[in-house]
Amino acid sequence: TPAEPVESQPGQEEEAAAASPLVREAVPLPALEESDALIREMAGDLSARSELRAWLTAPDLVRRFVAGVANVADGESPREQLPFLAPKERFRVVQREGRLVADPGSHARYDIAADVFGSLNVPTAVRAFRLLEPLFEEAFADLGLPEGSFEEVLGRAIHELLQAPRIEAAVELQRVGNYYEYPDEELEGLSP
Repeated sequence: TPAEPVESQPGQEEEAAAASPLVREAVPLPALEESDALIREMAGDLSARSELRAWLTAPDLVRRFVAGVANVADGESPREQLPFLAPKERFRVVQREGRLVADPGSHARYDIAADVFGSLNVPTAVRAFRLLEPLFEEAFADLGLPEGSFEEVLGRAIHELLQAPRIEAAVELQRVGNYYEYPDEELEGLSP
């Protein structure tokens, strides 16, 4: 039999939100160009991971985040806007049973980013997003894209990320010039 869904007790969400250091009735937002200090303060409370604090030293945080999300929503890599998320090690391949496959360590290059995102306090992140939403919308409008709101684009980006398949076994690669691709058309057809 399926497990019964766990219902939250009345007031639990409010208690969790009240425990968050981000709960404020009204947050006067700075101009977009002057928002980095507030972003660092608020985002720094999302995780105890030191990597997050290191990422927050980049300038123009709202614009970088918004442009990176827009890229992901369009199936593109956010590497240009968020270079601190890029792995430091190069992609490597190995031969296994006569097939060329990704070295398992190549996938581990993304573990730090995944661990940091997995460590985020979700209720606090949602609260921060809602408080900062006018800044995100302003930065999104500055991109001049034809889409509606930043929140809609964020939803598309999340959907895009969720389309990535979970691959349990080594997948064959083929060398094409100076790079590798999947002979499996379905995998090769996925967005960057």
